[in-house]
Amino acid sequence: GPPSRGRLYRAAGDAGRVSARQGRPIMDLESNMPDSNPASYRQAQSCRDRIRNPLNAIALEVNRAQELFAMYDHLTGLFNRRAIQLHLHAELDRALRQKAPLSLLLLDIDDRENISAQHGRATFDSILQLVAGVVDFFRRPYDWAGRWDDDAMLLILPGARGQAAVQVFERIQSKVTVGGLLLPAGGVLRFSVSAGVASVGAFMDVISDLDADLLIAQAEQALAQAKQMGTRCGYYSAGD
Repeated sequence: GPPSRGRLYRAAGDAGRVSARQGRPIMDLESNMPDSNPASYRQAQSCRDRIRNPLNAIALEVNRAQELFAMYDHLTGLFNRRAIQLHLHAELDRALRQKAPLSLLLLDIDDRENISAQHGRATFDSILQLVAGVVDFFRRPYDWAGRWDDDAMLLILPGARGQAAVQVFERIQSKVTVGGLLLPAGGVLRFSVSAGVASVGAFMDVISDLDADLLIAQAEQALAQAKQMGTRCGYYSAGD
């Protein structure tokens, strides 16, 4: 006679066990999904997340390192021009808002053409690295230093009046003048630096329209005057 309902169920169960022994997934008639065990799914998710999260963290660290690397000048290790400009705008905005003093020190290596012609570009690059190290040594933790041009560096001195910036230049100038650059073939190459200082003081209400470009132009003008007059350091002050 026809099989009973109980025999059909037992047959279906036997077929399922045979299927499992042969390596095929047991089909759940309710969800029609292989091995639909919520606990197993959560374990698989957890395993996947443990693998994925470290990879995401590594990717974030790589992106962060690339962003930081893009802010620096590869030769001197100081900020590049784009990065130092961003800091200049931020510090000037803060100084104007708080009516606080701010000074710029634009430092330039003298006789670049003659040094490069007589000793080669690599020697001048070594001078740039030496001066950058001195600048970084003398700056305060909240000062900003960057390479502004081929032979010029910019030092941003928040809270410093013009005379304080001049004193910073004098320390830098003394250090590089006394030390000089040791040449690979022997001997010491003596060189000098000049600077232009532009400063704004606490009386900011009279110069509220001052912007970063104007402050840089003032530092460049002071530098040009220093080179022309042989004084090594020119000084422009507004509201100081």
